Amino acid sequence: MSPTSLAYAALTQQYIRTVSKLPAWDKSKVSAGSNESRGGFWRLLVVREGRDETFLPLPPASPGDAGAGGGAGDVTMTSQGDDAAGGGRLLRGCEMRALPLERWAVPVVAQGEAAPEVPEAEPAAPSPEHVLLMVQVNPAVTDEATMEAELQALGSFLRERAAAQGLSLTALWVQLHSGVANAAPAGAPTRVVAGFGGPEGSGGVITDSLCQLKFRISPQAFFQVNAGATCLLYHLAGSWAAATPSTLLLDVCCGTGTIGISLAASAKAVVGIDNVESAVEDAKANAALNGVGNASWVCGAAEKVFGRLLRDHAAANDDIAAIVDPPRAGLHKFVLKALLGCPQITRLVYIACNPDSLARDCAILCKPSRREGIGEPLTPFRPVKALAFDLFPHTPHVESVMLLEREL
Repeated sequence: MSPTSLAYAALTQQYIRTVSKLPAWDKSKVSAGSNESRGGFWRLLVVREGRDETFLPLPPASPGDAGAGGGAGDVTMTSQGDDAAGGGRLLRGCEMRALPLERWAVPVVAQGEAAPEVPEAEPAAPSPEHVLLMVQVNPAVTDEATMEAELQALGSFLRERAAAQGLSLTALWVQLHSGVANAAPAGAPTRVVAGFGGPEGSGGVITDSLCQLKFRISPQAFFQVNAGATCLLYHLAGSWAAATPSTLLLDVCCGTGTIGISLAASAKAVVGIDNVESAVEDAKANAALNGVGNASWVCGAAEKVFGRLLRDHAAANDDIAAIVDPPRAGLHKFVLKALLGCPQITRLVYIACNPDSLARDCAILCKPSRREGIGEPLTPFRPVKALAFDLFPHTPHVESVMLLEREL
């Protein structure tokens, strides 16, 4: 966890334990169908961070170059501005295609051989300029007036002590949830706490820098927290998709549009698809924020709208590349059929947070088949290359990327 998140967690705990008149949530006191007012008021704290510059440490060229603080040869990528005081440590104005990806690569070793040691030292990440907090509470515990008074008191407590510690506090939100599960259902009431909505006109959201672009972050928007590694991931995905000014780039499961927007400059057009309405609205806002005019966004379940979307675009586009970034469950079978059934899609980049789903879906995409078992055979894809990204250090999880190309 980041130092900022830990600091705000400690401050919130301090307020609940020493100031608040309402109890913290205790799940052991509540069971399904029981009186939810017994469970306590304060439930969860979400901390979202945003930076004005993309932080991307460049590893030393060799382990011997690594020293305290990452070594004098290290640089970081920044999204804007020059910093004369940086002493050449900022990779200013770096284009994604110029990133020296090989500097982050861990060499493949034969089974049974020890992997080479990876230098861990690197420059400390700068503190975020923008911080959004969302506190989840149980409204069944108290009345509206008491709840609002507690939220105002929490906001004032955090603002005062954060300033004393040099921490930013841009906006404070509250989510109302009385269910037993920690995760609130879609549509759970969420609002800005009065007086803590951030700068006028911001709507209580913050922005973060990713791949030299700006993206807005609302309390529940999906956004990769490892910005540096995500830049490398998108750099590779774009390189493998090989979009040109005549390419239609499909961003399937696009979320807030980060992949499509970061690669829009190299493509004729981008079409993003996602089934979360708030994410699609964020994607539209992010495209406008970055001056991207060749992207459009479709809200709907991919398995329901993808086939029609391909039929609408296939006739006018001879070269279509697709990047899919599905949730852990992988792609729906109807999406897999639509991908197979569109011969204009010659390159498919599959980004997966679950290697099991990746293996299952790629087996389908690479297997000869026919539409509904009849008619002309569909030309399958073939796996070309794959790479793993350690997007979640010190956990068993990994982000996998595979390039599939249509068999000729």
